[in-house]
Amino acid sequence: MKKFAAASISSIAAALMLLAGAPALAQSTPAAAPAVAAAAIEPAKPIEPAVAAAVKELFVAMNYRSLMASGMQQMSNNLPVMMRNSMEAGINANPQLGPQDKQVAIVKAEARLPAVVKALQEFLADPKLVDEMMSEIAPLYAANFSVAEIKQLSVFYRSPLGAKMLALSPKLMAEGMQIGQRVVARRMAPLMQQLQAAEQAEHAGKAGKAEQATPAGKVEK
Repeated sequence: MKKFAAASISSIAAALMLLAGAPALAQSTPAAAPAVAAAAIEPAKPIEPAVAAAVKELFVAMNYRSLMASGMQQMSNNLPVMMRNSMEAGINANPQLGPQDKQVAIVKAEARLPAVVKALQEFLADPKLVDEMMSEIAPLYAANFSVAEIKQLSVFYRSPLGAKMLALSPKLMAEGMQIGQRVVARRMAPLMQQLQAAEQAEHAGKAGKAEQATPAGKVEK
């Protein structure tokens, strides 16, 4: 269960990065989006008071806090299904387990699943998480936009089109995550089969070399 929880935490971290940059990414070109995501992991740097004030006003115009809180709530709601699917996929893809062993492993994991989900949901529900993310994200906007551009963004988000985009952002994020999970799940089975075949081929190759290295008629101890 630990490795499934770790995988879920990694997925949550990635989703939080997307959520944090969702409004900006929505207006970015596909080529620009990875650069924004990469900048998000840089340590926060102090910004000028005028820039800080402009970013603060932008966050108000974007209703940023509510947007992030809504996105985190959506992630929290999806956690049970996400973790259960991850857990079952991992167990079913384990070539060392037979059908009965897999069933036993799934039952044991199911028993521990509620406690792990609860811990992760409490993590997402902590209001300090949003505060910390907003504090860390402000320098990201300051590093990529001038004060004038930040003010223009504030005007946009107060416009009807900007308000519509913000209103639809939670829906787009939720449905986008579902699409991503569906596409990944569809491709995961062939990938696991490919990896298992490669692992079996590697083991067979090592076994063949070991046999060749053993002199004829000599039994290894």
